[in-house]
Amino acid sequence: MDGNMSAETMTKDLESMKQAGIGNALFLEVNVGVPRGPVEFMSAPWLALFSHAEKEARRLGIELTLGIGPGWSGSGGPWITGGQSMQHLVSDAVTVSAEEKKKIVLPLPLPKKPFFGEEGLTPEVKKEWLKFYKDIAVLAFPANEQDTPITDYEEKALYYRAPYSSAVVKPYLPSPSRVNSDKNAIKKNSIIDLTDKMLPDGTLNWLPPSGKWT
Repeated sequence: MDGNMSAETMTKDLESMKQAGIGNALFLEVNVGVPRGPVEFMSAPWLALFSHAEKEARRLGIELTLGIGPGWSGSGGPWITGGQSMQHLVSDAVTVSAEEKKKIVLPLPLPKKPFFGEEGLTPEVKKEWLKFYKDIAVLAFPANEQDTPITDYEEKALYYRAPYSSAVVKPYLPSPSRVNSDKNAIKKNSIIDLTDKMLPDGTLNWLPPSGKWT
C-alpha cells in the first residue's frame, strides 16, 4: 500500500486472516492514493519484509499468491514498451459519399480510457500509452441511416467487466438493443476489406461505389 509496510503489521494481518479461516493471501505491490510510505519497491527493506511475509505465511499454513509485477495490471510497467504490454482493439469511422469525390483520410483511433480514469497515469506512462498504435484492418460497408449500436458491448462480449463493487458499475446490464428489422443490420457480404488501400498517413486510395459508405 504505497510503501506503507512493516513486519509487525504483516504478522498481525496474516494472523487475523488465519483466525478468520482465510487460507490464501494475495501479495500485490500497488498504490491506492494514500501518503507514500518509506519502503520502496525492491529496496533492501522491501526484500526483507517480503521474506518475512513468506516465512509468516508458511508458519501459519497460508498460501501466498504473487502478482507477476508491480502495479494493478500485473503484466506491464516502465521496463517494457507499449507494444509489449496488454493490448486492446479500438476503432473509428468516417462516412463518405460517392458523389463527393474528395480525399479520404481516416482518423487515428484513440486508446480506450482506463475505467478508473487517466489521473493515475504518470506523464511518462501516458506518453507511452498514447504513442503505441498498430493498424489491423480497414473495412467499409454501406452506411446505415438508422444506426442502432449495441449498448454495453464490451461487458456483453466479456471483453471487460469492472469490479462489481466499484462506483458507477451497473449491477445488471440492460436488455439488448432492439432491431426493428434486418434492414438495420450490416450484411456480411456487403463489407469490403480495404486494408491494402490505406497509406501510412491514413489516406485511403479508394473511390466508394454509389451512395454513402462508412
